[in-house]
Amino acid sequence: MSSSTSKRGLRGPARPAILRAAAEVFVEQGFKASTVDAVIKRARVSRKTFQSEFTDLADCMMAILDLTLEHTLALANHAFDRAANWRDGMREALLSILAFLESEPAILGTVMIESFTGGDAVLARRVRVMLSFRQAVVASIRDELPRSQPELEIDRTVFYAVLSAIGDHLAEPEPPPLVSLLEPLMGKIVHLAGSPDSWAEETARSHAAVKSFLDARSDPSSPALQATPAFDWGADDGIPTCLIAARATCLRACLSFVAHHPGCSNRDVEKGLQIKSSQSSKTLARLADEGLLIKRSAGAGRPNGWRLSQAGDRAQARICADGQLRTSSAQRRRRHR
Repeated sequence: MSSSTSKRGLRGPARPAILRAAAEVFVEQGFKASTVDAVIKRARVSRKTFQSEFTDLADCMMAILDLTLEHTLALANHAFDRAANWRDGMREALLSILAFLESEPAILGTVMIESFTGGDAVLARRVRVMLSFRQAVVASIRDELPRSQPELEIDRTVFYAVLSAIGDHLAEPEPPPLVSLLEPLMGKIVHLAGSPDSWAEETARSHAAVKSFLDARSDPSSPALQATPAFDWGADDGIPTCLIAARATCLRACLSFVAHHPGCSNRDVEKGLQIKSSQSSKTLARLADEGLLIKRSAGAGRPNGWRLSQAGDRAQARICADGQLRTSSAQRRRRHR
């Protein structure tokens, strides 16, 4: 996924500080009243440094939206990969996302409130981000959902129920922990999914999950908390070593292919790069192990979908900026002639 397209090849160490400062300023002052001067003062960077990373404050806002999507998808994938069924996966995913948003109030306020005032480009990005998240979650549970209601109806109703609940929560003068929304939301999700008889059981499980989480939160060393993917503000780590090696041509080509074909399957990569199935699988697995790709499981009997992680997006941007990808691509074309 690309966040800030106009400056994507120039990401530097100041980027995380600028994004965090921007989110805080947006929430404290409101997006329309925010200024670049206020952001750079808080981030302790120069205007020149800001301009090397972002075009304007709307560009910052869109980068925050993209990073939030990336992280919430990582949380959801982590939950569904470990779950025995869709209800357990949905419960853990929703709990993780609510806990994340509560831990980052600047992100919560920016995404849920200030993004509405960011202008047409920001609104369009917000719509795409929300749609991408909905589609990814539905793809993870599609095969397990009861067929009593149209999938799209469940998708929309559940998604907007979650957004509405979070919005109402933000409007409360002294709201309880955001994770307390899990119990009513999971009860509604189970009901809408066509399992009203399971409502009492689900609300009890959600209540227990929230209690367990709140108990664990008091202990930072809790294994449950340490296993949750940490949020990444977008630091620039340069090009990973695995992509610099002389024999890394296939890895770089695969990363580029996924960047240009998000959601592609193993078979798509095999055909696109003209490599064997076994090599395609090994290459994708290697990039995933390096934290450069994210695999989205579409369910039993369906092909996997691959997309860049935040680290993969940064690595791809840096490769393009340095010209290494163009060189390897030219070499690959000559080899296949």
